[in-house]
Amino acid sequence: MVGGGAVGAAIAYRLAELGQEVTLFEAARPGEMASGAALGVLLAAGSTKRTGEAVALRLAGLSLWDRWLPEIERRSGMRVPYNRQGVWRLYGTPPTLAEWQKIEGAIAQRRQEGWDLRWVSGAELARALPGWQGVGALYSGGDRQVAPRPLIRALLGAARSLGARIEIHRPVANLTELENFERVVVAAGLGSAALLGVPLQAVGGQALRVHCPDASLASVVRLDEDINVVPLPDREFWVGATVEFPPVVLPRPENVTHLLETLVQACPAFAQAEVRETWVGYRPRPVGRSAPILGFWPGSDRLLVATGHYRNGLLLAWITAEIIGDLIVHGHSDRPWQSFAP
Repeated sequence: MVGGGAVGAAIAYRLAELGQEVTLFEAARPGEMASGAALGVLLAAGSTKRTGEAVALRLAGLSLWDRWLPEIERRSGMRVPYNRQGVWRLYGTPPTLAEWQKIEGAIAQRRQEGWDLRWVSGAELARALPGWQGVGALYSGGDRQVAPRPLIRALLGAARSLGARIEIHRPVANLTELENFERVVVAAGLGSAALLGVPLQAVGGQALRVHCPDASLASVVRLDEDINVVPLPDREFWVGATVEFPPVVLPRPENVTHLLETLVQACPAFAQAEVRETWVGYRPRPVGRSAPILGFWPGSDRLLVATGHYRNGLLLAWITAEIIGDLIVHGHSDRPWQSFAP
């Protein structure tokens, strides 16, 4: 296996769980690349996109989290911070008629599928999000948030506990280096472009960690431009991440200003926030096709690819791992992925 981010680590664990001999090669420190821009928000049920294969894949991925994560913690002996309080999509201005129709349609669809999705406003919203300002919010009780780097460490630890060999700071420059392996899975994010010629675009993201003693929040709040606010211990919060296409050099001071202004507009208490950290990462976005790229490489029954997850690598880590496991063990998978084949 090539790549030790969230997707690669999940695949390594799943293959080891299935009794496969696994060696994983990771060029950098695990979680340094796309996860560097991730806040770990697992949003699928709260999307206003009602149907489609991408929606089906995301919902299938979300449905695995509550079952998989306790097993990872047990096998690794590590605790992974995991917020089950749901996600609030806060609207600062009233939705347009078209937006409201999408919201109503999504609520009806998700309820039919068994997900908790509802519109909250007025006094109920003020009680749920004290100090936050908005005309209403779409609350998704089934969506989650996970700490990316502790998750990756736990996944690799769990994989090791099952016999997987993990080689850190071991780059693979060419797939000919892996000719002795029966199967090769490339889950190297942006690195997959050099190894396979996959057309991927790097999309930058910058995020902040702030401290604000006057702010209170138990669950994730999603603001305009898909900016997430994630509660942490000790009155700290993650805020971000931006979405920036190259050529952009990150970090940028303007991003700090923009993120803070957006945050203060939604919750004035953050006017007193202290920025304690800013960080960046680059997500792999497929060019000219839907994300992700997943399955057997064309013309090969030995080489598989799992890359280009863009902003959904963490959300889709489990379902990707199960699909790759199915393909290696059985040669096929009945899970919703066929449209994302290379």
